[in-house]
Amino acid sequence: MLHYVIRTRARVVLDDASVANLYSEDEYVRAKRTRSVLCLPIVRQTKLIGALYLENNLTPGAFTPERLAVLEMLASQAAISLENATLYSDLHRSEAFLAQGQSLSQTGSFGWNVSSGQIDWSNETYNIFDYDRTTKPTLELVLQRVHPDDRSAVEQLIERVSREKTEFDFHHRLLMPDGSVKYLRIVGRRAEHESGRSEFVGAVTDITRASARKMP
Repeated sequence: MLHYVIRTRARVVLDDASVANLYSEDEYVRAKRTRSVLCLPIVRQTKLIGALYLENNLTPGAFTPERLAVLEMLASQAAISLENATLYSDLHRSEAFLAQGQSLSQTGSFGWNVSSGQIDWSNETYNIFDYDRTTKPTLELVLQRVHPDDRSAVEQLIERVSREKTEFDFHHRLLMPDGSVKYLRIVGRRAEHESGRSEFVGAVTDITRASARKMP
């Protein structure tokens, strides 16, 4: 019955499965002494999402037209919920792969809305700057981590990008709270929006190990 519904996407309703019919000799039907049976395809925009199987072992004719109408409506809602759950699962898996890739490459990502000043960081960017994920990123927080010898150059870069809205590829150091120094490469690309607002998306790569290998 299930295979038939999947193949044809047509519902199957048995008012009394104990009466001779296409499915009455099925081993499961005979063992359970099933009476009323319903198998309903769950379809979303012509795509089969699943199937709903219901049975009643006591009463024949349990699935009346009125009940069928309600069940079909519920099946339609279930199709939407199942599709959303699948999309969420796929998104969650993609985000997990992205997070692992960023961690392995020590590259974080960011978004910077120049007009509003809003900054968004990926988890790896938080790791690179060594800030708690509950902390809201700001330019001030970034500058707090910038090495004092590089701060003036970084401030000039921020001012120029804010004024000219130009893309950037920049290297500078961070001075961490424990006294260690990190070497970073920051790359930003301008994202165009119909609203006209200026926004940059970019990557932050910890190149400390690579820089150390280049030192004599």
